[in-house]
Amino acid sequence: MGDSFVFSARFQNNIIILVDGLAPDEPQTARWLHDSFRDLAYSVTLPKIERSKVQSVAELIELLKTVRERCATDGLKPILHFEAHGSEEVIAVANGAMNWTDLIPHLREIYLASGGNLGIVMSTCHGFHALKPIKIKTATPFTFLMGSQDEITVGQIRSNMILFYRELFSTGDLESAMAMVDSTFRQYNSERFFARTIGTVIRRNGIGHMRERRIRQALAFASYAALPRDRRRKLYWAAKEHTRPSKKMFDRYADVFLPCGHSIDVRQLVVFIWGNYSKKFSYERQRLAPPPRLGHQLF
Repeated sequence: MGDSFVFSARFQNNIIILVDGLAPDEPQTARWLHDSFRDLAYSVTLPKIERSKVQSVAELIELLKTVRERCATDGLKPILHFEAHGSEEVIAVANGAMNWTDLIPHLREIYLASGGNLGIVMSTCHGFHALKPIKIKTATPFTFLMGSQDEITVGQIRSNMILFYRELFSTGDLESAMAMVDSTFRQYNSERFFARTIGTVIRRNGIGHMRERRIRQALAFASYAALPRDRRRKLYWAAKEHTRPSKKMFDRYADVFLPCGHSIDVRQLVVFIWGNYSKKFSYERQRLAPPPRLGHQLF
């Protein structure tokens, strides 16, 4: 069994919207990027490029609402590229700031309206902190996000962004495009995030000694030892089935977090988790076994 779980995520794009939240007296990286796209278009087929200036939180919210409506009516599948400021708590435009927690619902609406085809590039300091509010009990707000956990400079923006977009639109491969940027920038992929999160739940509850412990707890609660042999056998297999990683459980969470579909095969994921678990752990005590069938007692 390999050390990585591989799947093929799907993402479509037909427009890049540069969200320009910079003040007039600051380095105009959004304008620079917009001009650079014109040069890049001579060698790479690009989608439509738009630049929208937003100077306040109200203008930012209005832009996001407009993008959502265009996704629903015109079939937009956007990458929103934010040129603004940021901290661990907020994204800031020229005349205001919005908490990451407040931004996420607007992005989620765009994600849903675009059929699960929203990419985010945070060309801001601490833009990767936009992930803080994300939980698998609600829908992901975007398909992917690229951003930094730390402060970034104008030089880093200029040296990385065109490399990223050139590779993305010449190959169509998001992983390959991410490999072109330096370690300052990190990537969130909604399917990878979900696979890791639900995989941790499966490993902690439905694999190996943790599953064995849950089975023992269930049997102890039912006074297993005091039951007749045939009842014990039925109860044992019921406990085994109840603690087994199930597609039903996986789908319950996947339908919420990835409502527009996904490419993750739950059976392959469980096989991967078990294969890696079995390489690292072994049972130090004899595993619980079901009582023998009647007529096959051991003497």
